[in-house]
Amino acid sequence: MNVDALINWVEAWAPPGWQESWDNCGWQIEPGIGSQPAGVLVCLTPTLAVMAEAIRLKEEGAPVNLIFAHHPLIFSPLKSVTAGEPVADMVRLAITHGIGVYSAHTNFDQVADGTADVLAQLLQLQNSVPVVPTQEGLGYGRVGDLPSSQSLEDLLALIQAKLNPPNLIHSPSTNLQQMIE
Repeated sequence: MNVDALINWVEAWAPPGWQESWDNCGWQIEPGIGSQPAGVLVCLTPTLAVMAEAIRLKEEGAPVNLIFAHHPLIFSPLKSVTAGEPVADMVRLAITHGIGVYSAHTNFDQVADGTADVLAQLLQLQNSVPVVPTQEGLGYGRVGDLPSSQSLEDLLALIQAKLNPPNLIHSPSTNLQQMIE
């Protein structure tokens, strides 16, 4: 699948028009790679470290030409592009190395099988519905029932096992034995 076909597929599933008014989904940097076969590096937030990883992978022979990010690189209009600024350096490196940056943010958060839906699936929530509905069956966040009642301590262990976050934080005053449904 080439890059254009991949982006068209993503946009048909999670249309950029569903993004919030303050958001900036879609192409962040497009260095003319649309007709190339898609070699994708996925990340939460496009940073210089992610770009360095994409460049390293490309230099090692992996066909990376697209960073597909959840968070946008550019949120507000740029007033300047100056060396030493992270966004400017990302633009320079992306164009120099032929690596595009695309973002699917709030449009991806609310769509079926998007961010919130996948998290609900990982926790095996039943009767899951959006916390904030935006359209029929779509919306932000998910709330539902766990398959069986369990302690908060067990739920945190499940979250740790499923998502493997480096630092799972909870309130130190929380009763870890409280039952969660």
